[in-house]
Amino acid sequence: ILWATLGSAVCNIVFVLAGNFPLLLVSFFGIQLLLNAATGPYQALLPDTVPAARHGLASAYMGVALLVGQLAGAVAIGMVKTWGMAN
Repeated sequence: ILWATLGSAVCNIVFVLAGNFPLLLVSFFGIQLLLNAATGPYQALLPDTVPAARHGLASAYMGVALLVGQLAGAVAIGMVKTWGMAN
């Protein structure tokens, strides 16, 4: 999980700084590949670390946390975009 996440962070930086379309595509492919490699083991932590009787509650918490993270990211990007347009 750690190495795939760090690799994805590097690919994100390359994506932002890509000076040509092929590099943009390669970095995008790297982001997708590495995030998919990290997501599987991350989701497998739930049944490995939570007692079976609490799987439903833990899954609900995980789903809400993922949704809040996605919403926070969208709001942050919107704020950055708005801030960039104001300057």
